[in-house]
Amino acid sequence: MARRPVRVSLDEALWDAVEAAARARGIASYLFVEEALTTALGPSETVARVAELAEAAAASAREAQASAAEMCDQIQVISDFIVDLYRAEALASGDVGEA
Repeated sequence: MARRPVRVSLDEALWDAVEAAARARGIASYLFVEEALTTALGPSETVARVAELAEAAAASAREAQASAAEMCDQIQVISDFIVDLYRAEALASGDVGEA
């Protein structure tokens, strides 16, 4: 991830609280703020990733559905061929039954 320096204005009382919390953790104030922001933004990144995975799953499901429809069409063609073959054999042998 690219880093660039950014300046923001904070209320003095808030910055004092950040400095106190950072001192308590033994880290620099800017690292404390970075960790807090990363933690706060983490769930939104997770939701975005889940959305990407859901979109990929939906695309796979559409492909599977199209493949299944094509397979059904092929099975129908094969079954029609088999029925026609049996009918032709029945006609050739003189065993014409009612279907």
